[in-house]
Amino acid sequence: MRTRRGRTSPMARPRRSNRNRFGAFRKRAGWRMPKGASAWRPNSRSVAVAGFVVAIGVSLGAVADAAYEPVSAELRSAAWLKVKGITVRGTQYLSVGDVRTSLPDLMGTNILSVDVDSLAAHISKHSRIRSAQVSRNLLMRSIDVRVEERVAVALVLTNAGHLEEVDRDGTHLPIGLDRVPHDLVFLTGTEEGGASGIHAGISIARALRGLGLEVLLSEIDVSDPGYPVATGVDTGTRIEFSNRYPVQKQAEHLAVVLDNISESDVMSSIIDLRFPNVVEVLPGAQIDRSSDSGHERK
Repeated sequence: MRTRRGRTSPMARPRRSNRNRFGAFRKRAGWRMPKGASAWRPNSRSVAVAGFVVAIGVSLGAVADAAYEPVSAELRSAAWLKVKGITVRGTQYLSVGDVRTSLPDLMGTNILSVDVDSLAAHISKHSRIRSAQVSRNLLMRSIDVRVEERVAVALVLTNAGHLEEVDRDGTHLPIGLDRVPHDLVFLTGTEEGGASGIHAGISIARALRGLGLEVLLSEIDVSDPGYPVATGVDTGTRIEFSNRYPVQKQAEHLAVVLDNISESDVMSSIIDLRFPNVVEVLPGAQIDRSSDSGHERK
């Protein structure tokens, strides 16, 4: 196809593929790649340069290791890096001394040689400590310990006839600390209810503690884990819970009912919280408010 000036139109020229163009370029450059060969072959000069770089790197690493050993030994024996104190944070019922007694004697030890991970694992073995974190404070030359305690939420009677406290996870805690709160709900029927009953009672106790109502209950019968039954401290009111819908909602309903009862002259004998959004209250004896005692009216 010719144009007016006698030149071939670009539309009529045969197209070359990229492969043909690359082959033409190699041909013009006078370079050929043998069939089956790789795209690059190291020559003797590149091999020598690479070997020289590797040798230099190995030499520098050896020099650094050799220089680090005496410096590290000197730091570990430096008097100004001795541990001067131990700081304990996060205690609620445990004392600082209770946590320190579970630690080895670190005073005067070089702070760089203290294994903080091993110390944290050692502290976490304490029956009253859930977890622990240990770190070094080089500026103050002290060991900082932060603990998370196991807080008791209820009391249970063991098979051996001993009272023990349990935390929110159901872990049994030995009694013997003066700082542990004694306003705990007592769980009964744990042998019949088993682990499910204990966890149901703990859930109720934890929800009541969050609303400040745990002091109003004397015990929770968890022999039937699906329907725990609580008893009031002074009134003897029977409070029936259900494990089939959120306990927090039941605790909130109970708070409203108790607030309404406190303004009336009639105590309740049964408070039924077993059904969602339905609270049944059965009245009991009247309260004599003529005196400050607040006893039942004869």
